[in-house]
Amino acid sequence: MADESQIKMLTASADVTVGEETKTGTALLSWTSGPILVGMKFLRMFERALFISEGAGVMLVKETSINTP
Repeated sequence: MADESQIKMLTASADVTVGEETKTGTALLSWTSGPILVGMKFLRMFERALFISEGAGVMLVKETSINTP
C-alpha cells in the first residue's frame, strides 16, 4: 500500500484506459467495495503523475507536461 503496509488481496490482469490509450497490468480486487484499485505501476505505464490539492482537487497529468527546473 502507499503507506508501505501490506495486505493480502486477489489480483487479476486488467485493461485500463486513460483517454485513448489502453495498458494491461495487475489490479487488486476487493470483496468489500465496488471500485477496483490499481497501483502506481499503471501511473508509470501511462507516464502520468497524480496531484492532489485542496483547491484543485485530484488531477492526473502527463509527466512530460510537468515543468522541472
